[in-house]
Amino acid sequence: MEVHGRQPGNPNSARERYEQGQERLTEAARARVARAREILEGLPEVRQEALREARGDATDERQGGDVLELSAGATRDVEALDLEREKRVEALREAFLEGSLNSPERIEQAAARMLGG
Repeated sequence: MEVHGRQPGNPNSARERYEQGQERLTEAARARVARAREILEGLPEVRQEALREARGDATDERQGGDVLELSAGATRDVEALDLEREKRVEALREAFLEGSLNSPERIEQAAARMLGG
C-alpha cells in the first residue's frame, strides 16, 4: 500500500515514477520522429518534393474553407424546401398584419405544445 506517495521498500514517490514514465514516453516519441526524418532523407528528392506538394495542397484546401457540393436532386429538394419556407413565412406575415397571429387560441395551442400537450 502506498502512503504519502511512497510504497514500502521503494524510495521513489508516485510523482517521481510519473515523471520517469513521462520522460520515457518523450524519449520514445523523439526516437520515432528521428527515425521518420532518417527515412525521409533517404527518399529520392523527387519523392520528397511530391510529399511537400501534397502537404501544401492539403493545407491550402483547409485554409480555403469547406466546400459542399450537392447533387441535382439534392439541389431540387433544397429549392423546394426554400419555396415551402417562403410560403409559410408569407402566411405568418399576413396573419401578423391581420392581428390573428397572436390570438388567444394560438397562444393556448403554443403553450400546450410547449408543455407536452
